[in-house]
Amino acid sequence: MKLIMLSIFYLVAPYIILLLTKKYKILDRIGAVLLCYALGLIAGLTNILPEGSEKVQDIVTSATIPLALPLLLFKSSIKNWIKMAGRTFLSMLLAIIALVGVVLSSWYFYGDLLPESGR
Repeated sequence: MKLIMLSIFYLVAPYIILLLTKKYKILDRIGAVLLCYALGLIAGLTNILPEGSEKVQDIVTSATIPLALPLLLFKSSIKNWIKMAGRTFLSMLLAIIALVGVVLSSWYFYGDLLPESGR
């Protein structure tokens, strides 16, 4: 029963914080994200979480992160990115390609020396 209540708390607490930030100007200045972090910090440090709450936390995290990433990208327009920051986008793309190249070549040449490399 405690774990069910904890799951409901994880889903309802951010909504309540958003409502409070809309109602009170001082909380709006602090920000909903900072208030959520503070609430999580307080809950974690005061040992009020029930036994086995790690499982619920893992399930909630595993479900919300894959849901949040596409939601962040829905409003973005890659065409506008290229128009506004063409050279920056190109340099980032080249940096990613260079990083992948260095990692793969290092793995190819030095992979036998490290037992964690999977070779």
